[in-house]
Amino acid sequence: VEKPVTEGLSHRTRDQWEIDRSSLKFVRKLGQGQFGEVWEGLWNNTTPVAIKTLKPGTMDPKDFLAEAQIMKKLRHAKLIQLYAVCTMEEPIYIITELMRNGSLLEFLQ
Repeated sequence: VEKPVTEGLSHRTRDQWEIDRSSLKFVRKLGQGQFGEVWEGLWNNTTPVAIKTLKPGTMDPKDFLAEAQIMKKLRHAKLIQLYAVCTMEEPIYIITELMRNGSLLEFLQ
């Protein structure tokens, strides 16, 4: 199994996906897990987004950002779209399209 390349999404490297965390407004918590939380939010007070956070010290930021690295390459109407990342300080955020009808798991139950 080939591991995804994570160059360009290091918590020490800035790229075109990086945004200022002050452009995000957290609205309500949607869920949480062992490694972090997912929040409904607003980007620039206009765009509804999902903000996935990594709790500091729970996992290697490189592993967390591998998800975003894969999402950067994917473009399909049936997949959640990556919008941005905040990697310059902890906690690290992955910002994606917000699914208004909740998670797939909730939908299937």
